Amino acid sequence: NRISSDFLEPVPYAQLGLEDYLTICPTPMDLSTVENKLESEEYTTPRQMLDDVRMIFTNAMNYNNVEQSQHRNAILLSNFFEELWRDEKKGARRRSAPAKYSVYVKDTEDLEG
Repeated sequence: NRISSDFLEPVPYAQLGLEDYLTICPTPMDLSTVENKLESEEYTTPRQMLDDVRMIFTNAMNYNNVEQSQHRNAILLSNFFEELWRDEKKGARRRSAPAKYSVYVKDTEDLEG
C-alpha cells in the first residue's frame, strides 16, 4: 500500500542527506523493525510494541511538515492503528471475562439459585 510504504523500512537519512534527522527523531523506528522485534520476542510487554508503533508516526509527523505526504499518511495510519488497538483491547477484555469470573464459581450449581 502506498500510504504505508514510507514506514516499512528504516528511513535512509544518511543516503538522503537528512543531516538533522537524528536531532529531530532521536529514536528512529519503522514497521520492519517492529516486525523483527516481534519475531525475536524482544518485546516483553504489549506496551513496548505500542510505543514503537507510535514512535513511527510521531517521527514522521515531527520531521515532515503538514503539507508533506509522509505527515498526512502518518496521521491516517496512526488513527487507523489506534482504532485497531482499542478494538483489540476491548476484544481481549471480552475474551478474558469468563476466565476472570470463573475463579469465583466452584461448580455449575453455584450458578443456579
